[in-house]
Amino acid sequence: NSHHLPERLGLLTIILLGESIVSITNGFDISYIVKGEILIIILGYALLLCIFWLYFSFMEKEIHGIKLSHGQQLIYGHLPLHLSLGLVANLIYFSIPGHSISDFNFIILVIGSMSLLVISLQLIRLSYVKHIKKLETIILLLIKIGFLAFLLLLNTPKSILIVSCIGIL
Repeated sequence: NSHHLPERLGLLTIILLGESIVSITNGFDISYIVKGEILIIILGYALLLCIFWLYFSFMEKEIHGIKLSHGQQLIYGHLPLHLSLGLVANLIYFSIPGHSISDFNFIILVIGSMSLLVISLQLIRLSYVKHIKKLETIILLLIKIGFLAFLLLLNTPKSILIVSCIGIL
């Protein structure tokens, strides 16, 4: 039944967010805690809470209760969303001091994860919400991704990048 589909996809999203939290907690060593590490962990949790809030407030208001014909748009819209949740978990994991990744790969990870997250949420929104202005939504989306790319080019610290990811949402 297609009316159960948003609930099932929401449950899968909760599982992926929970796996992200497990990834964060496995990322730090309790015997060697640095102040920057605590800040990044708190910001990582805040980023995941913002994703949770954004996703479920949108699904509750816009998707639940509408007539889904076959649900293919919702299913294929969630595929990049769920991929981006895995990338966000890796983004937070590699932001924690002591976990090495090259700067270039970290830039790719930040741009890829946040772009995929924002694009997939907007695609789901654009396909089901009829009263929004599509051109304004696309322009706002491009501005958000451009802002993140600009911050990456300035070589900003990882904690500021996570704060900017929260701001983009």
